[in-house]
Order: sequence, then structure tokens, then C-alpha cells
Amino acid sequence: MSHNHTPRLHWIRQLLSADTTGPSGVPTRPASAQMVMLTVLMCTLPGLLAMLWFFGAGVLLQLCAALAGALAMESLAALLRGRSVWRHLKDGSALLAGWLVGLCFPPLAPWWLASLAAILGVGLGKHVYGGLGQNIFNPAMTGYALVLVSFPLQLTQGWPDAATGSAVMLIDDRGQVLADAISAATPLDQYKQALVRDLSQGAQLTIDATTFAWQMINLAFLVGGLILLSRGLIRWQIPVSMLTAFTLCSLIASPSGDQVLSFSLFQLSSGAVMLGAFFIATDPVTAATSRQGQLLFGAGIGLLLFLIRRYSAWPDGIAFAVLLMNLCVPLLDYYTRPRVYGHSKATRGIQGR
Repeated sequence: MSHNHTPRLHWIRQLLSADTTGPSGVPTRPASAQMVMLTVLMCTLPGLLAMLWFFGAGVLLQLCAALAGALAMESLAALLRGRSVWRHLKDGSALLAGWLVGLCFPPLAPWWLASLAAILGVGLGKHVYGGLGQNIFNPAMTGYALVLVSFPLQLTQGWPDAATGSAVMLIDDRGQVLADAISAATPLDQYKQALVRDLSQGAQLTIDATTFAWQMINLAFLVGGLILLSRGLIRWQIPVSMLTAFTLCSLIASPSGDQVLSFSLFQLSSGAVMLGAFFIATDPVTAATSRQGQLLFGAGIGLLLFLIRRYSAWPDGIAFAVLLMNLCVPLLDYYTRPRVYGHSKATRGIQGR
């Protein structure tokens, strides 16, 4: 089954042809691709400022390295294809891909890994498929996932002290805290280590939801995402269905007793949940196009994210969850084609001859 890009390109054109409105609600002018990309980038600024406040200037180093790699790869791809470099750069897609890669990287990780991830993302995640509007995988997550599986140690130990506050404890059957159950790691790393010890020693898992730095960062990205929704640059179906599915899974799998709400809050406020829900999963090129498809697409990401956190070796899995659901987009689009007004109901499923 081939990936039909016609409805996807139509949705992008529809997005770009939408009028932007001023404070009074009066339409001003049609949005350009550059304006859309820059608006999305600007809406990440609350999260970026929160990361800078808690994690320091290393965040900017990763951003600069990723941006340099993305723009360099975009320029090289344009030259190899005999096209205008400036025309490729000015649409802002490479800029946004590099920006998202930089936001995902630990501030203290080697800077060249961020550059490598951006190069791989723009090269293998975008131009191998023909460029903007033709790629089936999210470019930023493609590059990040390739580097993560190749250099896992560097990407799990590059966090400053503000990101490694104790959030998970193990208590044995005598009520004593197993202090060596967690080491200097992010709350999600602590959770993953504690799960292993919990299963092997029969200890009780205790979650502390007050991981203040990560809460503030996710809250800041939530604010930016709500701005995107209010401007009509993304639809609500993907972030809402993703967060709903993820929250329901967290509630079902939470420890018994008074840990239910703490565990769910811990899951929602740790890692890149809000960044992924509003800025990564909503990429119009690689997400489902119909509203029903977007609900299923977002719910699938939420489910996969929880399963990866719970059962895989990776503490956070937003990149893998998004990429796996990108694979399902052709199927979702095929089975959720909407009915066109004035025409008969769209045929769904594989029809026999």
C-alpha cells in the first residue's frame, strides 16, 4: 500500500492559505510557510526559557549545534538537487526541525551529537523522500532516534543537577528506603531503575510528583501549545487524544492507594510529554489527515509512549512512539477517509474485485 500524499499536501495548502487574524479578529493576510514555521518556533519559547532557567546555557549550545547541522544539510540537499539554497532555507522547515532536535537534547551532551541528529533528520527523514511534504517520518524524531540508539549513554547522562532531583523511592517490606535503587538520573531514569528493582526484590514503588523543574518545563510547553491551538495552526484532536490515552494508561497502571494521582502527575510532567503532544506529533506532513485518523494517531502515540516507558529499556519514548505511528498513517488515512460533500460515502477498507 503506497503512501498517498495528495490529502496531506492539500491540508498543508489549506493551512497556509488560512487567513491570520489580528487582535480584533479581522483577517490580515494569508499565512506563508515561513510564517507558520516561525510561529510554531516562537510558541516553544516559554518552554525554552524554562529550560534555560533550570538547566543553564547548555540548552543554547545544543540548539545552536542542531540548527547549524539542519541548515547545513538543507543547503547541501538543495545543491545536490540543483535547486535554490535560499528557497529551501526560507520556508523554515529545516530551521524548525533543527530547533526541535536541540530542545530534545540534554544540555551537557556532546554538542556534535545534536548536529549529527539534525543532519540525519533533515537528510534521511526529509530529503530522501523528496523534500517537504513528501516525507513519511518526522524529521526531527528520525534524527534524534538514530542518535539515541547509537549513543544511548551520552544522551542519558547529559543532564545537569536540576534535572536529576529524586522523584522515585523504593521501600522494602520493613519500611526501609533502598537508597541505592536510584542514582543521579532524570526522574524517568529513576522510574525505570526502580521498576527493575521493584520486580526483582518485591519492594514497594513510591512516586514523588514534586519534580518542580520538569513540571514547570512541561507547563511552559503546554502554554505554548495552547497558543498554537488558539491560532488554528494545529488541531486539537492529536494532542488531546494523545494526552487522554497516556493519562488513562497511567491511571490504570498506577500503584494502588494514594499513589494514583501522584503517579499520573509524575508521568505527565516528566520528559517531553507536552513538547511531543503539541509540537512534534502535530506535524501536518507526517500525521494523519482526517479528524478520525488524528484521534487514532494521537491515541496510538499516547499508548505507545506509556508502553515504552513501562516495558522497554528506554526511560522516555516520545521519538519511538511518534515514528511508529508515522508508519500507521497510510493505513489510518485509508480507513478514515471523510465523505466529500455532494458525493457518495467514501469507501473504506480493501475492496474485492
